[in-house]
Amino acid sequence: MASVKVPERITRAVSELARSQHTTVNTVLQAGFAQLLMLLTGQRDVAFGTAVSGRPPRWPARSRWWVC
Repeated sequence: MASVKVPERITRAVSELARSQHTTVNTVLQAGFAQLLMLLTGQRDVAFGTAVSGRPPRWPARSRWWVC
């Protein structure tokens, strides 16, 4: 794991972009990551996932489904 200090002008720009598109900063960053994966792999279609908590308890066996 590495830490990177992002300049305030960048964080402000990302926040403003998210706000202007009625979305979250996380969504903007994931879109940027998808673009980076497309550039690095030469593929038009890329997929990645995010681990989340809070799934309904009735879904314990379905946790294997959240794989990209």
